[in-house]
Amino acid sequence: MNLTISARSLIAHQVPRPIGGAATAEPLLSEAVPELPTNTLAFFARRLMRSIQDRGQAVEVDPRFEDPRLPAIIQELLRAEEMDLVEPSQRAARHLLEVQPGSPYESESLFVTADVVANGVSSIALMKLEREEGVHVHTRDIDGKRVLDVEVLEDLMLTDNTRVFKAGVFWLDQDVLKGYVSDDQQGARDDPARYFLQRFLGCRLERSPSIVTRDFFQAAEDFISEQVGDGESKLRYYTALQAELSSNRTQIDPVQFASDHMQQEDRARFEEHLLGAGVPTAAFDKDISKLGPRVSRSRLRTSAGITISGSASEIEARVEVAQYEGSPAVVVKDTVAKV
Repeated sequence: MNLTISARSLIAHQVPRPIGGAATAEPLLSEAVPELPTNTLAFFARRLMRSIQDRGQAVEVDPRFEDPRLPAIIQELLRAEEMDLVEPSQRAARHLLEVQPGSPYESESLFVTADVVANGVSSIALMKLEREEGVHVHTRDIDGKRVLDVEVLEDLMLTDNTRVFKAGVFWLDQDVLKGYVSDDQQGARDDPARYFLQRFLGCRLERSPSIVTRDFFQAAEDFISEQVGDGESKLRYYTALQAELSSNRTQIDPVQFASDHMQQEDRARFEEHLLGAGVPTAAFDKDISKLGPRVSRSRLRTSAGITISGSASEIEARVEVAQYEGSPAVVVKDTVAKV
């Protein structure tokens, strides 16, 4: 991803760590935008750029979410003739405090809103920065308004151990909000935390073929697991799903898939489930790059909690649902090799 970012101004707020899903204190909000030295703005821009380039994924506003608070705040800033970060960023900080989950692994954080230029386009950047233990955030007044001391913010950014927890940069493309979001707390996972992407930002990953294919698989898997009653149908539908994903066909047609593999009474419910999960029912290009080994390996769990796992082809060939002494049973046609 080729991305250049320069920062023109920024404002920081301190957000306390919630415990058990409830905030333990009010956020410490800046009330004015400080004038910052060029090197501080440049360092912020580099740190943001590195996070987005390393872990960033394209996102778009998700129309399913009932609380479009952050998209509205960002668009309000981008459309303003003179950008004033103070009040909108305060609303964003309070919203973050409302939606972030309580976790013993998260410290209090600094939430930064910035006026930036990304690839030559006026943009808004958001960053949630690690707040290190033993560092005190001081406040100072600018014309009677509170500001979090930027020297502390700069020190925090410049420490080697400080992490950018989460970041995003957004701009308007023909009046449509676009952006990239990164999450350095997700470890090996690519996708940003759900609470940050969905509940806070009101966004979803941009609907590239790999994302739509992954979402289709997850939604279909959930439907089969949770809404299909008998075990024989579960196994048949799941086997068909994996065969669909591993086939040489370049497109997936969800309606045709349901027609080919599902009983009549399940087809309409399956399509409704896909739509509820934000998955299109029209045909789409297939890209299994985000599914990893789930396409080639099956993992089945019985009602007693026994797990059967193996390659998709072996599961299809050796596992079946049948009747045994008048009750449903799972039959594995194989021998025990190791214990």
